[in-house]
Amino acid sequence: MKIQKTDNMKSSLFKIVNEWIAIAGRAFALILYAFSFLSIRNKHIWAFGSASSFSGNSKYLLQYVIEHHPEIMSCWITKRKEEISILRHKGINAYYTYGIKGIYYSLRAKYYIVNSSLGDINFYTSGGCKYIQLWHGVGLKCCLWNNKRSIMNTNNKLIGFIKRPSYYIEPNFILGASKLMNKIFFSSMFRTDISRCHSFLYPRCWPLYESKEELLSYINRWEDDQMMKFVEHISKYSSVYLYMPTYRDANPYFLEEQNWNLVELNELLRINNALLIVKLHPGISIEVDYGGFDHIIEMNKYMDVYPILPFTDTLITDYSSIYYEYILMKNKQIILYIPDKEDYITHSRDLLLKYEDNCRGIVVNDFNGLLGALLLHEAIDYEDLRIKFWGKDIDCDKEALYQTLLKNDSDNSEK
Repeated sequence: MKIQKTDNMKSSLFKIVNEWIAIAGRAFALILYAFSFLSIRNKHIWAFGSASSFSGNSKYLLQYVIEHHPEIMSCWITKRKEEISILRHKGINAYYTYGIKGIYYSLRAKYYIVNSSLGDINFYTSGGCKYIQLWHGVGLKCCLWNNKRSIMNTNNKLIGFIKRPSYYIEPNFILGASKLMNKIFFSSMFRTDISRCHSFLYPRCWPLYESKEELLSYINRWEDDQMMKFVEHISKYSSVYLYMPTYRDANPYFLEEQNWNLVELNELLRINNALLIVKLHPGISIEVDYGGFDHIIEMNKYMDVYPILPFTDTLITDYSSIYYEYILMKNKQIILYIPDKEDYITHSRDLLLKYEDNCRGIVVNDFNGLLGALLLHEAIDYEDLRIKFWGKDIDCDKEALYQTLLKNDSDNSEK
């Protein structure tokens, strides 16, 4: 009994100490945030970051600035120590978020360029920066402030701010898409005026407009050997299918529940010399084992899929924003695998627009339907959806985006 009592006392003491450490850490962070507003920021230092990996719009804009604007000191700030040496080997200034240099450049950078929030770099060093929000998806799903299930939409705004302070700061610049998307999606999602939303093609979609020769050159310059080997491998097949399901807030184990017959699927793919790539959202939990199937491979969750997309023939997806990027490419096919549409809308995310009117493809609701769809080759025109979600004048004017960032900063300074 004495031993149990002693253990309980130690456990309680340990819990109290941890709570005080957490409080002290939060207090220090808030002091740092207040101090960051006093920092003298340099307009020639730009900090880039991403929540999950070296990927997304911030990655591609960083690479463009490095190659075409050496007058800018571009740096990648990351919480993932393992990627720092890899990026430095590619000629990228990469620093650990909580390291001395990471904090220094985070305090000195005038531009914070992110895919999700200021937390992609470091919220607590962001005071007085120009917040450039590139975001990571154009589509139907409600996000952030227009998602009624979001943690921000709590009755206690103080608790919401403490938990996710980054989303309570208005961006100076939002990379939107079409006027429709800026109006019904981006401005409401960030609770800001639509004048801050600018219509450009996402930088991560730039590879979709390049030739395969240009893509191979890009991969050789910026990616590791793993991606080049991946491309060489999938090029051996007559047809390449890519399955990218979206994250289910209410059901992260969605794939396991589908109980696909992988033996049957693999055999169908083998007969047709086809390959299925499974690329999952980083937040999806899964225990499905794709090992042992020579025509089904699971792509690393954190591997950048965008240089791979042009080498695929068919996208299999559901409610993911990847749909609206895939339709930017011509002569591609899309299979909409949506066995849980009502459940998804009810328990995970609301949709901004009616699904049936804004998603076109071969619709299937179960595994047998999916098998049949793999044998179909339907020519579907997505032009009206491209215009609706991206605007009429879709191009890859990379320099125009860069110059607009500078002009936006100049305009704000004049005000």
